Parts: sequence; structure tokens; C-alpha cells
Amino acid sequence: LEKNSLGTVFTIIVPLLIMFLIVLASIMQASILGNYSKKDFNWNGYSVSVGNLAAVLAYRFVIEAVSPDVGYLTLSDTLYVFVLGCTVLSLAIPFLSFYFSHALMKRVSLLLVILLNLLLIFIIYYSFFIKV
Repeated sequence: LEKNSLGTVFTIIVPLLIMFLIVLASIMQASILGNYSKKDFNWNGYSVSVGNLAAVLAYRFVIEAVSPDVGYLTLSDTLYVFVLGCTVLSLAIPFLSFYFSHALMKRVSLLLVILLNLLLIFIIYYSFFIKV
């Protein structure tokens, strides 16, 4: 018999939440640094998003090894898809600053951070309390 423990939960969910926080930080960093010209793009700030994408893609192998083989999406799968989508979004945000003003990008980034946090809360609430 396998012992139920929180170790598996922390192995799967906590790193995904940390990657989500890195996504939020990279979105906010894009708004703080301002609008770029294509010539003066700050690749150092963008490398955080690219590194996070590599971490999210590599973490899929950890989830495959630890999660059970079922025919539906588990909470870890749902969180993984959400974090992957947010990471791709964080890769697109700095390039949008080429075309829009700094004030608009600052507002959009703040709105995105708030909406992504609310969406994460909804996904967790839905997975634990509504979807049974």
C-alpha cells in the first residue's frame, strides 16, 4: 500500500506556483522598464521569461512521473496548462511595448497581473470545491 502524504502535492503544485510568480514578476518587469525601441530591447529582462518557459516545459516530465495515469485532467494538469499559457503570454508582453505607449503598457500589465491572480484562485477553487 502506498502512503498518502503531502510530499507529492508539494512536489507538483508548489513549483508550479513558484513558476507562476516568476511569470507575474516578468510581466511587471516589462511594464516597469517602459516602452522599447526595437534597437534598444532589454534582453536581460526577457531572459527571465525564456528561462521560465524552459523550466515549465521541463517540469512536465516531473509531473508525468509523479501523477497517476488517469483519463481526465487532474489539478496538476490544469495548473500546468494555465502556467504554460501565462508563460507564453509573458513572452509576448515585452514585444507589445514596441507598439504601445508606456502608460498603456503599465495599465495593461497591472490589469493582467490582477486577472491572472483571480483566474488562478478560481481554478484552484473550482478544482477543489466545485468539480467533484
